[in-house]
Amino acid sequence: MIYALIIERLLVVRKLPGIRVKDICRIESFATHINSFKRGYVLWLSNEPSYWRTPTRESAGYAAFSVHNGAMKTGSMKWAAHLSMGTTRGREQDLFLNGEYEIIWKVYSDLGIPNGLFQYALLSVDF
Repeated sequence: MIYALIIERLLVVRKLPGIRVKDICRIESFATHINSFKRGYVLWLSNEPSYWRTPTRESAGYAAFSVHNGAMKTGSMKWAAHLSMGTTRGREQDLFLNGEYEIIWKVYSDLGIPNGLFQYALLSVDF
């Protein structure tokens, strides 16, 4: 039996870089709670280009959580040490991914207006 869960987020205004990796963590956690879990999905849809673009600075505090096009996500990720306690409050624990995920963004729709390009990334979380 295959259990599938799709988490959809349409984030237009707010930028929450760490929340995206948490989506994958949540799906992976089902494998530890549901014995017959085989596969889940994470679907992201956004018109915010900063999600699919590479961070402009490698030293960006959220760089480990960047889900830019072509990013590989696996293993342990944490916020940069130089960030203030106020920035990392509630995010002290590292996030850990068991699997390896390549983030590939694809065009979903282009409305031909400012902020009208929507892209999506679909990840399969297999166990």
